[in-house]
Amino acid sequence: MVSKNNTDLNLIILGSSEAGKATTIGNLLYKIAEESDSSLEKLHQQAKDYEKNPEDPAWILDNFKEELETEPNYEGEEVKYTPLKITTTKNQFNITEVSGHRLFIQNLISKLPTIDVALLVVSAKAGEFEATINDNELISQHALLAFSLGVKNFIVAVNKIDGETQTRFEEIQEAISQRLSKITNAQVIFVPISARIGDNISVKTEALGWYKGPTLLEAFEGIPQAQSLKEKPLRLTLQDVFNLSDKIVPSGRVESGILKIGNEICIVPGNIKTKVDSFETLQGGITDEAVAGDTMGFTVEKHIKIQDLKRGYVCGEPGNDAPREALSFEAFVYFTQDSEKIQKGTSITVDCHTAHIVCEVVEIKEKINKNDGSVVEKNPELLGAGDSALIKFVPKSPVCVEAFNEYSALGRFGMRGQKTQNIGIGLIKSVEKTTRK
Repeated sequence: MVSKNNTDLNLIILGSSEAGKATTIGNLLYKIAEESDSSLEKLHQQAKDYEKNPEDPAWILDNFKEELETEPNYEGEEVKYTPLKITTTKNQFNITEVSGHRLFIQNLISKLPTIDVALLVVSAKAGEFEATINDNELISQHALLAFSLGVKNFIVAVNKIDGETQTRFEEIQEAISQRLSKITNAQVIFVPISARIGDNISVKTEALGWYKGPTLLEAFEGIPQAQSLKEKPLRLTLQDVFNLSDKIVPSGRVESGILKIGNEICIVPGNIKTKVDSFETLQGGITDEAVAGDTMGFTVEKHIKIQDLKRGYVCGEPGNDAPREALSFEAFVYFTQDSEKIQKGTSITVDCHTAHIVCEVVEIKEKINKNDGSVVEKNPELLGAGDSALIKFVPKSPVCVEAFNEYSALGRFGMRGQKTQNIGIGLIKSVEKTTRK
């Protein structure tokens, strides 16, 4: 959790291995740290502690990716996993995922529903950029998937611009814009930079005198605060639960509403009722309440056992549109170009918020024209690559999901097939819930 002077946002970093993601992020953090001698000195000391070269800022992201290779591990009071942050004067960005480490493909879909900002780093060099936008290149798929699952803020850093021209920058900007405009009308910020030299990271330079837009740091600071979800009923998605001394500490992200110490809460599946005893903040910044966007841990009453709670469970407030288990749900889905064939009776793994659940396709209600939304066919027998449809799913295990237009973070999901890790994405139209309050 962060100081309420900053907007807390989750960031995903996309880009090919040649694009220079690590140098870009490292140099950005170094430039921010230069405003405080103690912060820069601390970064240099950390580099030495990790046996990295402090003169090469790429060590920061490289080291973070190495830590991501191991799942968070809590032993006693020691938290061994430390999220990487980019803190500007207006925003704090928690880096949630980075393309390039071995778990990226596996985790991408499940984590994107909690992502606020995407940074795509592309290389301006001949051949490197062309490889990035190749139809078979995964980075383009990741960017399109990010938009489809609701990422509303997108920054494209055109790296290695030194030695290139304004014409080359505009060529890259047009090529990427054409691809992204096919599925979204969101505004995309393009920023030319040289991460190696430091051009346009935090200060404009004569070398890029033709460019009149923001620096990369200004682009980060300019991300608008999302519409407040504080007034909506509480939804907190559990990411983990662990023992801290003699306490049970669930941790997760507040998707809507406010969680306060002393709150009565209910947790589903299981309809567990308990009270929030205290906050155990994992990211620093002591506070007495958590609001939408905050990720934190909290202790619960002692009668709750660690085996009662699991990743994917959802917390709410009794009597205030409390969450309930889903008996079934209908969703608009889009299948990727390499999707397996889907029919009635097919089992699909659905990754919705932090839950991963196997669901059965019990009815394919409509095949839809993805360009204009019209119904192409009623009750089709088979769906495949590139199709869009309205499908009814039945979870094979208890889970809590919501309609997208009511609780967006709990209403969008990725789908994995029996043979393919990514077969599509979906937005939940409606949910049939248990009657238990």
